[in-house]
Amino acid sequence: MRSSVRLAVLSVGLVTCTLLAAGCGQGRDAEDSATQQAREALGVEDGGKERTVESKRSVIVEDTKRVIDAQTGEVLKTQETRTPVTVTEQKTVEHDVNVKPGQTQKTVK
Repeated sequence: MRSSVRLAVLSVGLVTCTLLAAGCGQGRDAEDSATQQAREALGVEDGGKERTVESKRSVIVEDTKRVIDAQTGEVLKTQETRTPVTVTEQKTVEHDVNVKPGQTQKTVK
């Protein structure tokens, strides 16, 4: 007897939760639809980021180290290192679109 009562309570609880969840989103669908229609009518695209390359340049960084005799001024050892570096300047443009729908008004004729 207890197991059938528990099963019935569980079933009623699941059905109630399902109906509540289905009813909660109804008002939001109308707002989303109105927002989407307004964006399309005005030609406004969704927000996003766009990157463009302004300039790109390749250079070589050269570092020279010399060991010089202090008395004679003669170069005893020379060490050169070369490092290729690419510098890219980018410009980022961010589009941020905020749409605030108002209250839906119904008129009865």
